Amino acid sequence: MLWCLVFFTLKQTQLGNIVILINLYFGVYLIYAISKYKKLYSIILTLYPIWLLIATSLNTALWILN
Repeated sequence: MLWCLVFFTLKQTQLGNIVILINLYFGVYLIYAISKYKKLYSIILTLYPIWLLIATSLNTALWILN
């Protein structure tokens, strides 16, 4: 939700990238923390950091092209 505000409302692609990278860090940490208890849940949650990597690459491409 914060990324949408930064990217679409403020039109700050570089700051949007920072928000996504912070979110990616916490997403990976969440998978690490959950993997101690339930492996299946951590496997399912791996889709979220993958999506964040795709979003980061798209956001970076927009930042470079503009």
